[in-house]
Amino acid sequence: MARLFALIPVLLEVASIWIVGELLGPLATVSAVLAGAIIGGMILAKLGRAFFADLDKTLKSGEAPEGPVLRAVCLLGAGILFLTPGFFSDVLALALLIPGSRALLAPMVWRRMTFTGRTTTNRQPRWTGRPNASSSQSSTILDGEFKDVTDDKDPTGLPPRREE
Repeated sequence: MARLFALIPVLLEVASIWIVGELLGPLATVSAVLAGAIIGGMILAKLGRAFFADLDKTLKSGEAPEGPVLRAVCLLGAGILFLTPGFFSDVLALALLIPGSRALLAPMVWRRMTFTGRTTTNRQPRWTGRPNASSSQSSTILDGEFKDVTDDKDPTGLPPRREE
């Protein structure tokens, strides 16, 4: 059943190419498909530069990066859909480029992207600090010396940021 469901987008793409080919002719149809692929490539090329610049600006302002990440996911999806031959995928790609449709998709996309924090596992730790010791009885103690190498001038102890 899943294989049959996966065939639906392929059939829609073939049907859209067939219909547009009947209306516009073969040369115009091939040109339109190539134009869609070129637009998709341009979107994907621009995405990398714009995404990281926007993400950096958002993180420096102290805000959550939901907006830039959602925008990047939508633009990436639009670029991939434009690269896909056919016109049905191009219509979906155009919908992803419109900010209003992104606002409608935002809750669904963000819910898929966020992590719930719940895990279930029955695995025990592989190393407990002592051979043949149960995890409830083990403790690991490390003995050593350290030397403080932080600079007295910077109270955070972090290296200076490189400005570009």
